[in-house]
Amino acid sequence: MALDHVETLECTLCGATYDPEQVVYTCPEHDGVAGILEVVYDYDVVQDRFDASLDGDIRSQWKYRAFLPVDTEATPVTLDEGGTDLLDVPRLGAEFDVDLRVKNDGLNPTGCFKDRATSVAATKARFAGRNVVTCASTGNAAASLAGYAARAGLDCRIFVPESAPEGNSSSRASTEPTSSRWPGATTRPTTSVSTSRTPTGGTTGTRRSTRSR
Repeated sequence: MALDHVETLECTLCGATYDPEQVVYTCPEHDGVAGILEVVYDYDVVQDRFDASLDGDIRSQWKYRAFLPVDTEATPVTLDEGGTDLLDVPRLGAEFDVDLRVKNDGLNPTGCFKDRATSVAATKARFAGRNVVTCASTGNAAASLAGYAARAGLDCRIFVPESAPEGNSSSRASTEPTSSRWPGATTRPTTSVSTSRTPTGGTTGTRRSTRSR
């Protein structure tokens, strides 16, 4: 079955389309990390698989695997991310006359809301036979990718701006990623991530540089 639930990958800049197996990361018509690819699904296939998945007892985001651009034969790299609590916020809700709930993604395994995307990235990297994952980040993306790389048995390389506080690295210490500090703005490490992935046999864990947030 492979990726038969995915019809195509479409460039958000120029509209060029690619077979899901053809392009790994971005549209080759653009330089650097430009040309993000949007996944276009075959929703008839997705619906059949999603209806079947609702009968299971999976609590994590992999309950919604039919909506994820992952090969059907891939074993998920997961720490049971997703399925975090919805907290009632009655006083603020009353001000707007709505029934308000807040998703507490601090309960994700690494404490980061990006764990959902990182789980998918690590799954695809391992299934593709890559041995390195990398991102440019000073915060959530780095902590999340380091955790999931450790889970998957992959090397992890983090590119951070030279100006980033040393304290931002503390949450990644236990997972032992390799961090490289880069002079200049946060966008500079993003280019380094993009150009480094081919010679290292790695894959990027995040689309773009992520400021600490």
